Amino acid sequence: MKNYFNGYNAGPMDFGQPEQHKKDGNSSSAVTLLEEGGVRFRIYEQGVNSVKVQFDDEENEVRYPLVKDRDGYWSLELYDIPAGIHIIRWYFDGEEKLCTTAPVIFYGNGARNYIDVPDEKADCYILKDVPHGSVRREYYYSSVTEQFRICWVYTPPFYDESRKSYPVLYALNGGEENETAWLWPGKINLILDNLTAENKIEDMLVVMTAGYVFARDKIRNNAILENFSALMEQDVIPFIEDKYRVIPCKEYRAIAGNSLGASQAQWTAFNHPELFDYIGVFNGRILEELPGQRGHYSPADFFIEENADIFNAQHKLLFYARGTEEYAQQQEKEMEELKKRHIEAIFYSCEGNHSWMVSRQAMLYFLPLLFREESEKQQR
Repeated sequence: MKNYFNGYNAGPMDFGQPEQHKKDGNSSSAVTLLEEGGVRFRIYEQGVNSVKVQFDDEENEVRYPLVKDRDGYWSLELYDIPAGIHIIRWYFDGEEKLCTTAPVIFYGNGARNYIDVPDEKADCYILKDVPHGSVRREYYYSSVTEQFRICWVYTPPFYDESRKSYPVLYALNGGEENETAWLWPGKINLILDNLTAENKIEDMLVVMTAGYVFARDKIRNNAILENFSALMEQDVIPFIEDKYRVIPCKEYRAIAGNSLGASQAQWTAFNHPELFDYIGVFNGRILEELPGQRGHYSPADFFIEENADIFNAQHKLLFYARGTEEYAQQQEKEMEELKKRHIEAIFYSCEGNHSWMVSRQAMLYFLPLLFREESEKQQR
């Protein structure tokens, strides 16, 4: 990553950041996004001699110093920052601490400061003046974990005013993330709002629940595959179909995941062909081996040439997406292997590595492919 001490301050931009103001009306946010990939760090911190920030994705681990002004504010402006999410580490007198007035997400199994630099070439995940859906937090009891769990549910604009029933996409988070991943770094609610406003997708619900499912045995391998699959079948889908107006059949269900969630999406959908007609695999390996309760498994176990017709008939869409900078040669080999086995799939790639920028772009491409056939049938 380049050094960011270059550029021109063209003024702040509003990208739907949470409101943070003091009693006098001035902003208390430690981060302000500027035009052309710029960001301003500004924080009031007493009793320290130095404040520095570090980009977690920077290879040389540069710590950029903030400068203190006469009013006690520490500030720094950086420019030409690549679009996307960047985890930011704050250091106060050399000690790393969470900055409570800067944006926070759950990442790396904990709370992390971050910035999200918008991509001027792709504005479909920017907050716009369009009708917005709702994001609701639900508690449901899991028979698998014998505990209450949380899921987030996106409902499309005008869901409460309507009487119709909707299809559902179950969106799965990546490793070391939780059920908020597709909302904060993924921005799936904004993507859905904007695509809906452009009439590019069918109205749908989206359900997000955490991917780690530890039962009382606390065995990690079980939590990733077997337990998660059981959670979806026994708990999540029945809960959603009991509480929300959704169409309770596989033709109106989709499952998609990022990274670890990509593996879980394949595992769950392939083992339960009666559940999902649409499968999305973002930032995931096609032929990767996965640890399970009874050994290691691979999606390739289901890609048997002699059974290709049966496998292909079990779903309407198998969609793979990956950034061009991640295992590019490996992806080509995997795609060729699927073709040799006569497995029908769509492959999508865009610029990027193993990142949420790639998953956002993949979701933009994936969503318009969902439930179109069912919608056309209803209109006949």
